[in-house]
Amino acid sequence: MVTALHRIIGLVGVSLLAPVAVHATQTNLNGLLQNSPFGSTAGNKIENRPTPLEFRGVMAEGETYYFSIYAQSDSRSEWLEQDERSAKNYVIKSYDAAKQELTLEYQGQSLTLALSLSRNSTVAQRSSPQASVQTPTTNPTTVQPATPENDAARLGKIAEEIKRRRALRQKAIAGN
Repeated sequence: MVTALHRIIGLVGVSLLAPVAVHATQTNLNGLLQNSPFGSTAGNKIENRPTPLEFRGVMAEGETYYFSIYAQSDSRSEWLEQDERSAKNYVIKSYDAAKQELTLEYQGQSLTLALSLSRNSTVAQRSSPQASVQTPTTNPTTVQPATPENDAARLGKIAEEIKRRRALRQKAIAGN
């Protein structure tokens, strides 16, 4: 009799507490929906989150800019122009040289990437691709253009060096 009474009291108690537990669970889930740990769902812009792509370099050739995008998924980089579609199906939309930021469309969303800093501390960083244009300097070891006079002088020096080395070799053989 005691065990049957305990069972009835237990079932009544559980049935009375079940709505309270369901209500508490719904309240917690509603709070999670409003304050998601995965970030805001408003808008379609991804910023300040880890992305599978890195902006690693920019190169200017004439009026055309090329951008190096590194895909972490397969550890490969691609050099692309603006509005060119990549093998990973993203498109470079714009480049801000002042901020060194690249905007691209990736999986239907606008993604803004900042230029990654070099991991090699010995490489000097430049502020923009336009600054990379340098004037040639004269080097004392620069090879002169081939002319008959230069060729004759060069061949004469080579012949003298061959004679000198043969004489040294003959001396070394005679000394043994």
